[in-house]
Amino acid sequence: MKKSIGFDVSKANIDAAVFDGQNYQHLKTENSPNGFEHIVNSFELSPDPEISITMEATGTYHRKAADYFCSKGYTVHVVNPLKIKRYSGVKFLRAKTDKIDSKIIALYGFNEKEPVYKLKPEKHLKIQGFLNAIDDLCQMRTQLKNRIEALNQHTEDVEDIRLMFNRMIASIQIEIAQMEREASILSQEISAASYFNVLTIPGVGARVASAMIGYFGSMEDFEKSKQLVSFIGISPFPKESGSSVRGRGSISRMGNNYLRKQLFMASLSASRYNSSCKKLYDRLILKGKAKKIALIAVSNKLARQIFAVIKYGRKYDPNFGIFCQNGVVI
Repeated sequence: MKKSIGFDVSKANIDAAVFDGQNYQHLKTENSPNGFEHIVNSFELSPDPEISITMEATGTYHRKAADYFCSKGYTVHVVNPLKIKRYSGVKFLRAKTDKIDSKIIALYGFNEKEPVYKLKPEKHLKIQGFLNAIDDLCQMRTQLKNRIEALNQHTEDVEDIRLMFNRMIASIQIEIAQMEREASILSQEISAASYFNVLTIPGVGARVASAMIGYFGSMEDFEKSKQLVSFIGISPFPKESGSSVRGRGSISRMGNNYLRKQLFMASLSASRYNSSCKKLYDRLILKGKAKKIALIAVSNKLARQIFAVIKYGRKYDPNFGIFCQNGVVI
């Protein structure tokens, strides 16, 4: 019998609901291996193809449960929370508690098809960990620089405080450099060819190359570049309907915020030094598009270029039809 289990995951607890197409069962347990065993025993679960487990991507809190059940052979789906929110609205489900949320997730998993969650190799997870730590340290560095700027407005002597902040910034710089080296080494261990091929793309640096390999490996989960673009959340999202609705378009944002930010930063350089990206940027600016919109379009193009060089094992060549495979745009 087909069953869908919905997990509403928090730091300490899991609300689990089982839906068989007619009835619900619910329990609350701790977010730990003991709690997972309690779920399996209480619901009498087994790694059956007819049984699926669905949960929202909640930062890092969902990972223990996703990895545990995936390693035991269960079919696991990790879903963007925005999808669950919109699904709840479509079903006119207004109340919100952990118990109700788990039932909504179970209902979603029963009716909707989502990609199957896969365990990430340890090296990939380490790269992601280093990159997220680098991002946090960069934010701390910016905060310290802002505090130094604020100190510059003081009339009293604050040189000792300024020196302390500068020492902290220098220490952060050292840690960032070390983590970037570690991420680069791990990326090359996974695929040196892919890593250096990505670096041949003008505007793309070591951090973006490591991120793409750490998150996507050899792009085996994607057949076309537009799938990668959609996953990251930089695909166009037009707002048009009939003859009267002509809203301002945007990007979907239903993806990975970290990768989206890294590609946007890379687009600042690519819009100047990557010939095809520069042509796209200049064309959009001439059409009157805002600079941010043009840079997002460049981010989209960069993601497609990265997909191509990794997926097909090529170095970037601006004079070669890298975006066509058998005459079809990829």
